[in-house]
Amino acid sequence: MIDKKYARAEHSILIRGSGVYLDRFTPTHNDSEIPIVLMPTRLVHEKGVAIFIEAARILKARGIKAHFQIAGGETKHNPKAISRAQMLEMVSDGAVEWLGRVNNMPDLLAQASLIVYPSYYGEGIPRVLLEACAAGRAIVTTDHAGCREAVEHGVNGLLVPVKDAHATAQAIEHILGHTDERRAMEIQSRKRAEDQFDIHAIVEETVRVYGEI
Repeated sequence: MIDKKYARAEHSILIRGSGVYLDRFTPTHNDSEIPIVLMPTRLVHEKGVAIFIEAARILKARGIKAHFQIAGGETKHNPKAISRAQMLEMVSDGAVEWLGRVNNMPDLLAQASLIVYPSYYGEGIPRVLLEACAAGRAIVTTDHAGCREAVEHGVNGLLVPVKDAHATAQAIEHILGHTDERRAMEIQSRKRAEDQFDIHAIVEETVRVYGEI
């Protein structure tokens, strides 16, 4: 709004519109021998589903031992949605396991060692990334509006160019191969959630600001 000259900076107040219930997520460090690399998403092409699958294939070809999963059900009434038939074809080579729709996201995130979200979809801060931060997970996502607001490159994850499976694969391999760095990223993700994405703090701030208008 400010960039487009619809509002003046000195007359504007920025309130984060997205938040998460932190108490639903318990940060834990996962040291599984074969790590789970998880992409939670709605099945829409622009979320980067094909990029994630291609990155998994690249890493499998390199001999990287990891279990790649996509969690998400079909999306209705979206012309860019991935159908069930398309999804089954995309994962038919076994590089990635499609879990379908998952109802208990906190448990799923707790089982994962790394969250990947190579989206180039136009949206605010994706809820997937808010929840990944709350769960204390290292994240690989794109240097794209919304995504970069949840992840600071080199701090709680890595940012990669959009539509770049090779860069995504490289980032995944780097984090999986550096346990101490991943652990530090996990701590920073939770801290970021506590500092910026706590839904209770956001609601309180919103009420306070409206009370002063």
